[in-house]
Amino acid sequence: MVFSVILPCYKPQEKWESIVLESFKELSLGFPKITFHLILICDGYKIEEAIINKITTLVPNLKIIYYKENRGKGYALRKGVLASSTLNTDYVILTDVDFPYQKVSLFQMVEKLLTNNFDVVLGQRDASYYKDVPKTRIYISKIFRQFITLTLGNGITDTQCGLKGFSRKAIPIFLNTKIDRYLFDFEFIYKLKTEKLLQISTVEAFLKPGIIFRKMGLKILTGELFNLIKIIFNGSKV
Repeated sequence: MVFSVILPCYKPQEKWESIVLESFKELSLGFPKITFHLILICDGYKIEEAIINKITTLVPNLKIIYYKENRGKGYALRKGVLASSTLNTDYVILTDVDFPYQKVSLFQMVEKLLTNNFDVVLGQRDASYYKDVPKTRIYISKIFRQFITLTLGNGITDTQCGLKGFSRKAIPIFLNTKIDRYLFDFEFIYKLKTEKLLQISTVEAFLKPGIIFRKMGLKILTGELFNLIKIIFNGSKV
């Protein structure tokens, strides 16, 4: 059984590699019968050679993808998922380079994919997530959750959680997304729900303490919302 853990990397916090190595080690030790690949996508960010050497020494199944221009998380993850499809990957885990969610959420996701035969497992952020989130993000997130309920129906209340897992069956659907930045998650889940081809489940995602949030640019968000409208009314032809 092969899992690919895919991490987009753009101006990460100091000593991010230590977080990656510790979290990847915990995952490998927690599931010793699984082969884990680590795929780092450098989204307009160049990793120092010393850090590359450190990670390479400790992670035998490592792939690093570089490109010069920052293209956004959706674009980066499509690059990573495409690379995973060449590694005989059975399942993909998408999260962030700071592994922002607690180990219990990640482990439950892996277990659910393996033992319950779900094709897709989505992290759903619990209520405590909003305790340390900037007010702007809280406002946007709560409005968007209402929109999710209206467009996707019951069952999924959160499309933007940075923790997702899926089987190789969902890879073509993910690669068929078009949005490069914030709302690529919604596009993916919208496709899953409208096509009704795969079994979807959720796990509660508990945020780690001390996570630092990036500022959300209004210009980028406005463009994303425009793309979202096009997705809903034009069948994802953006």
